[in-house]
This record gives sequence, C-alpha cells and structure tokens, in this order.
Amino acid sequence: MKKLIRNTWQTVTTSSLAGRLLVVLIVLVVLAAAMILSGPKPPGDFDPLFRPTPLPVIEGTTTAAQPPAILSSEYKLTNGVVLAVVSILVIVILGTLLYIRRYNRKTRG
Repeated sequence: MKKLIRNTWQTVTTSSLAGRLLVVLIVLVVLAAAMILSGPKPPGDFDPLFRPTPLPVIEGTTTAAQPPAILSSEYKLTNGVVLAVVSILVIVILGTLLYIRRYNRKTRG
C-alpha cells in the first residue's frame, strides 16, 4: 500500500497535468463543501418579494420605543463561505510556495 501511494505521489508531482487536475478536483470539493455548509435553503414556497400588510393605526394608542434590532441570525450561514475562502487561499499559498521551492532547486542545481 505504501508503494502504491508513493508511486501515485511521484506521478502527481512529476506530471504537471496530473497535478493541475488534482488541484482542480480539490477546489471543486472545497466549493461543494462550502455550498453544503452554507446553511439551509429556503422552502419552495418562499417568496422574497412578499411584503406583509401594514397594521392599521388605532387612535389613542401610544407608540413605545422599538427595541434595538437583533443582530442578524445568518452568521451560521456564512461558515461555508468562510471555509471555502480560507481553503482556497491555503491551496493557492501552498501551491505558490511549492512552485518557488521547485524553481529554486532547478535554477541552483
């Protein structure tokens, strides 16, 4: 099993096409995970343009001050997006560092 993994890794690192395909596959997996983690989807009957009917104003009632708005409850929905952005940045940074390392080895030796 170790030999198979070692041979596969050597093939990926020496072949630019296999490496590029692997990177594309990793990015697609990260994006799919981000879509799954980004939260629940609205139901089929959800209408984003729906406006509730305003309540009638009744005379003689006093209006109390409205409490401060509650912070958005959509923080949990952004976890997938944050994960995707961080993952793609890590992939790009690691790829850049590996390229620089390989380039330095080729030019020096």
